[in-house]
Amino acid sequence: GTREAGNSEQALQDILRQVRSVKDEIDSIAATAEQQTSSTREIMCNIEEVNRVMEETASGPEGR
Repeated sequence: GTREAGNSEQALQDILRQVRSVKDEIDSIAATAEQQTSSTREIMCNIEEVNRVMEETASGPEGR
């Protein structure tokens, strides 16, 4: 009885440690994904700006 209870407690503590570890990994992945999304948005804005400038340049002085 007592030994099994001790073993069960240890097993549950191990499971909790593993769950916390997985949660930390998921949090890290989520943060990285959010950073990548932000970077992608910034890149897209920059590309749009470059396209706008190229169109203005291509249209010549009359397009300005």
